Amino acid sequence: MKNKYNKFNPVPYEAHMLVYNMIREKSRVLDVGCATGYFAEKLRQKKCHVYGIEIDPCAAKISKSTCEEVITTDIEEAQSLGFKRQSFDYILLLDMLEHLKNPLRVLNMLSGYLKPDGDIIISVPNIAHISIRLKLLFGKFDYENQGIMDKSHLKFLTKSSVIKLIETANLKMDDIDYSSDFGQLPVLGRIARYIPKRFQYFFTRQFNTLLSVQFILVCKSKK
Repeated sequence: MKNKYNKFNPVPYEAHMLVYNMIREKSRVLDVGCATGYFAEKLRQKKCHVYGIEIDPCAAKISKSTCEEVITTDIEEAQSLGFKRQSFDYILLLDMLEHLKNPLRVLNMLSGYLKPDGDIIISVPNIAHISIRLKLLFGKFDYENQGIMDKSHLKFLTKSSVIKLIETANLKMDDIDYSSDFGQLPVLGRIARYIPKRFQYFFTRQFNTLLSVQFILVCKSKK
C-alpha cells in the first residue's frame, strides 16, 4: 500500500500539532479518513479512545493496531455508522472535505454522532494561498501529487467558503486556527528554514487568507 499521508507531522504550528493540542486527554475520538492510524497512535499519548473510518482496506487493516475499532467504508456512501449516537467528544475531518463530492451531506450525517458539547475539527487546504494566487496571475492551475493542488481534490475551499459550508450544515464555528509553512512561499521559501516557526505562525495569523496553508476549524452543533 502506498499512501503519501501516513505519518504524523510533529512540526510546531503546522496542522497536525495544532489539532493535537486541541484535544483533551481521555477523549473519545472519531477519526474520519484515519489512513494508517498515525493520528490515533499519537493520541495514545493522551490516553484517548480513537475509532476510525477508512475507505482503503489496506490502510484500515494497519490502523486497527492503533484504533479501538475501524469501519472500512466510503463515508459518502454510508447511510449510518455502527456507533452510538451522540457518543464522541471529537470528530476529526483532517484534509477530508476537499476529497468529497458532497461534504454537506457527510457533515450532516456525522454531526449526529457528536456529543452535545463535542467538537468537529476540520482542516482544509487554502486555495487562496498566495502561492496559488501568483500561479493564477500567470495563467497556471496545475494539479500536483500532494499539497493544496493535490490531483485527488474535488473541492477547493477558501476561508469564507468553508465557513459558509459549516453554517449550511447547521454547525457553528467555535474557533479557527491557521497552519503556517513559509516553505511554500515564493522567494521566501528558499530561506524558510532560517525563519523561526513562531515568527512564521505570528505573521500567518495576521495575514491568514494569504499565508495560511490550511485552515483548522473547531465546530459545534447549533443548539
